[in-house]
Amino acid sequence: MTTPASPPLRFFISYRRRAAADARLAEALHGALVQAGCEVFIDQSMPIGIDWSAEIDRRLAWCDYLVVLLSKDSIASEMVQGEVRRAHHAVKANGQSKILPVRVDYRDGLGYELDSYLGKLQYALWQGPQDDARIAAEILRGALSGAGAAPVDPQGDTPAPGAPASARPDAKANMRLLRESLPAPGSPLDSENPFYVRRDADGRIEVFALGNPRTVVIKGPSQSGKSSLLLRYLAQCLVAEKKVALVDLTLFGDVRNHGFSDFAGQFVEVLLSELAIRGVAVPTFLRALDLTNFVEDQVLARVDGALVIAIDDADRVIGSAWQEDFYSALRGWDGNRTNPSKKRTWGRLGLALALATDPKMLIESGFTSPFNVTVPLKLAPFSRVQLGAFNAAHSNLFASGDLDRLYALLRGHPYLTALAFYRLIAEESTFEALCEHAADEFGPFGDHLRARIDRLYAARLHEAMRAIVLHGTVPGNDRRLFYRLEAAGLAREEGGRIVPGNELYRQFFKAVL
Repeated sequence: MTTPASPPLRFFISYRRRAAADARLAEALHGALVQAGCEVFIDQSMPIGIDWSAEIDRRLAWCDYLVVLLSKDSIASEMVQGEVRRAHHAVKANGQSKILPVRVDYRDGLGYELDSYLGKLQYALWQGPQDDARIAAEILRGALSGAGAAPVDPQGDTPAPGAPASARPDAKANMRLLRESLPAPGSPLDSENPFYVRRDADGRIEVFALGNPRTVVIKGPSQSGKSSLLLRYLAQCLVAEKKVALVDLTLFGDVRNHGFSDFAGQFVEVLLSELAIRGVAVPTFLRALDLTNFVEDQVLARVDGALVIAIDDADRVIGSAWQEDFYSALRGWDGNRTNPSKKRTWGRLGLALALATDPKMLIESGFTSPFNVTVPLKLAPFSRVQLGAFNAAHSNLFASGDLDRLYALLRGHPYLTALAFYRLIAEESTFEALCEHAADEFGPFGDHLRARIDRLYAARLHEAMRAIVLHGTVPGNDRRLFYRLEAAGLAREEGGRIVPGNELYRQFFKAVL
């Protein structure tokens, strides 16, 4: 009797198309792996839109391993980050890693999110075309040996945990020094980062940090700087000798599909780790009251003085069957602060919640919401004056007239503004080329724009966005549709009409929807 042949290994290669070295290496690996008898998926010609999103999900489920090419360019790619995020959560679902990282002549930090997924995985280091064959062989050897079955410490050169602290460049700094100190677009900026631009919310949040424990809500569209402001708030709380614990729900996966017990268990594990509380068993949480009792008996009882629990991406719970239970628990923690029988314990606890969605969309019964106990700190886009300050921090890269054009195109969108500066500095592009190709599918903002269209289709909001672009309204005048698009930073109200968030979005969505 003959033994049936093993099925061929299947690989998905994730890379940054606009990065020349990444694209060349992806092609080389594709050829080598196919020649070795493997099946390989590489995104080269798929159209954007709903078919793209469905195909990426299908291919990630199809492949045995995701090969991710990590370079200075690709780690800032929203598409690469999204593919790694999806593969990582698939890993958590079945308990086996399927990610094989390849560093493309890059040894520095991966950024907060990618480092949390890949920081402990073994990687291969490519330093030039002479390494093509070796990298392909290492990928095959790792796959055949099951190297992805468990995280292991990196071999060889160990990446730095983050980009080195940089001094604020003066007006005469040359482009080389500016490139070396430039943070990746979208990276949360800590309290010492010289490129951070203060907005109105900064002054208010510093006052809150120095005062008595309270609930602070930071609200703004996607990629508007909420995480950076939250980090600065926590830094000020530490200055005020408060203890802090940051729970980032981004790292919890698709929490809407978790049961409450699983979510609460993860929440408590992060909380205990942040506060360095050891030896406490995590029980099974059947209801929100169990979580409240645990925080009181096992957390607050072990922490002296004031404590701030910060929850980033607090609106990721929306859509779960238990969202109201969780948010009611947070509201209860806030109320316990002034409850005569509870305030001795709970009066030391402050909450800091960062979210993108309008608070009134979170919970049906508003009296249980933790978001209406205080006026949210709203993060608006950069004003033209703040854009000037951003330019000054980047050695006055733009002339005043070009800043006006950039503001007209992006309307102060914090992430896209940082990305525009990054393109000109790190990639040595020109301002005219940036403007000419701004709305192109694979132009300077293409990665971000394709990620936005993917999310629109996945959320079934593409028709609403199309109506906004063409007619200045949403289908059926459904305000809920507008709120969701506003939360994503894709829409705003102007002169009684609903319009795209900026001119770049208008041009792109008009072309593709």
